[in-house]
Amino acid sequence: MDALPRLTTWIVTRIGNNGSVHFDKLDAVKRLIDTRIPESTSLEYKSELHLDSTEDRRELLKDLTGMGNGGGGSIIFGMQEEAGTNVAKELSPLGNSSIVSQIEDIVRSAVHPPLVWSHNAFEMGGGWVVIADIEPSTLGPYMVESYKEQRYYKRTGTSVHPMSEQEVRDAYAIALRARDHRDDTWKRHLLPIRIDPQEPWLVVSALPEEPLSEIFDARQVDFQKFILPPLLANYPDHSSVDFAARSMHHWADGIAGDDGINGEEPRCLIRLHRDGAAGIALHLYPELRMEATARVLNAHLLYLAWFWDEFRLHRPVELEIALTGLTQATMPRNAFGTASTDVVQPAGVNVETVSVIEEVLPWELLRAPVRHGVLRRFCDRLEQAFGRASAKPLFEEGWLYGKSGQNTGLLLGAGLIWEHRGAGPGVRHGSFDVAGQVRGAGDVCAYVVDGVLIDPAGDTLALLEMATGSGCPNDFLLTGATTRECPPGQSIPRGDAPAGIEIPHPTGRWSELLLREVLLTVPTY
Repeated sequence: MDALPRLTTWIVTRIGNNGSVHFDKLDAVKRLIDTRIPESTSLEYKSELHLDSTEDRRELLKDLTGMGNGGGGSIIFGMQEEAGTNVAKELSPLGNSSIVSQIEDIVRSAVHPPLVWSHNAFEMGGGWVVIADIEPSTLGPYMVESYKEQRYYKRTGTSVHPMSEQEVRDAYAIALRARDHRDDTWKRHLLPIRIDPQEPWLVVSALPEEPLSEIFDARQVDFQKFILPPLLANYPDHSSVDFAARSMHHWADGIAGDDGINGEEPRCLIRLHRDGAAGIALHLYPELRMEATARVLNAHLLYLAWFWDEFRLHRPVELEIALTGLTQATMPRNAFGTASTDVVQPAGVNVETVSVIEEVLPWELLRAPVRHGVLRRFCDRLEQAFGRASAKPLFEEGWLYGKSGQNTGLLLGAGLIWEHRGAGPGVRHGSFDVAGQVRGAGDVCAYVVDGVLIDPAGDTLALLEMATGSGCPNDFLLTGATTRECPPGQSIPRGDAPAGIEIPHPTGRWSELLLREVLLTVPTY
């Protein structure tokens, strides 16, 4: 086949209806074989992928970041090339069923700024073909920042090489020029939403990275679908956005709504722009409870993630989460205590707002572990405003939940898995050490990894509501209101696993085993 028809087929294969570059069907991948498409600057084939060693992971990061710094493109893992050429020959599926979650973990922890990418995984013949689509960053070149590396890489032709100092400078100069007018873009969108700064408000603001383009036509919007999206239908803390969405109406730049009734001042406001920018503001009660605040914020992030997914926004989004009016707020000293504490103000400073700024990919925000990570970074900052080190109890101890999103009746904390029974000490169902090993009858029967309880295969048995571990299944969502307070527990020091202990890699899948059956091997007290 001539080069031009092959190139035309390649372009048609890669461009979606929104202009983004991605493979969304296995047939599109097979077409590369039928039309004998070779590797190029924007296309790479990998017949194997090993992630066991530091060198393996470093090579993966070099390939991914090099593709992004080279202008963007796709890497297909599970594609064999013809001998002596770089032409697609046949699919060779990867055998590791947890490969996708491993790639996500490595990328999330070792690339700065965050890699702008998406991926599809197709099951085939008992294995997996994984396609990673990488876009350039608008924040500057990607750097591999882990596994004893702090370097920039770039793909040129069909090879990856370290970027020279001049190449890095040029890449940053281009990104800087693109962001020079970013503040004006925020102001032009009237974001963040302007509210009374003297009252406690939780304000979430989002602006996609440029180039901005219209993702929905306000003239054809069905307001009913905005009231309670399926994603939030069974979530216990959706009411704040639910009532505001019921009054959705057109406005100059998109659609908006609030929950003001009969002339009353609204407590919740929603604004969704045609280009995917958005703002949600909620008036909070003066006494802030961390668990309730985190749940409401989770609902707001879920709502925005649904909105972006519904209208196919694939560009990264700059997300700002802020709590204003801090001087008018207090927070309980512990989960039960009636005593409250005020914001701790440094001498000569009057802090009214605490905020975090995140760069997120819309599709990743739909994933529970990623969203929980955003929640934790904000909640830690909020706790620090009240003089405490972190929001650790909310993310590392408390009630355990199962696949249905319902409370299992078991608690995780103080190095124990236990069942609380009134005023007594409760029933101990197991204990875990600093390495997270849960033992039963002398053998390890499960592991605790960042708030997730996994079985020996790495599959999830149960988890905390806001678990941040990679074992947290992407689809996890609380479905029933929690009416029971979490009894106070004492945390045990946690550290890295002692030498010689191998913790299974969390798969992010639900286990077929039942939590209580697994714990039957552990003596109760």
